Amino acid sequence: GPLEAAKATGARHFPAVRAAVLPQVLPNYVAYGLYVFEINIRASFVLGIVGAGGIGQVLEVSRSFYLFDG
Repeated sequence: GPLEAAKATGARHFPAVRAAVLPQVLPNYVAYGLYVFEINIRASFVLGIVGAGGIGQVLEVSRSFYLFDG
């Protein structure tokens, strides 16, 4: 694939990985990171609704007063 092609042109290992592999895997890493972030926010919101405190409590108070801007 792309890594073999980059190595065939004489590139060293790390520049070849940066140019050939990183552009292919970076979108997946970003998507997974955003997915985990969304799960964490959802879990904290649920915990705030049931009274466990934390950022979920702040989000619940803002939601109850219709303060959606923060």
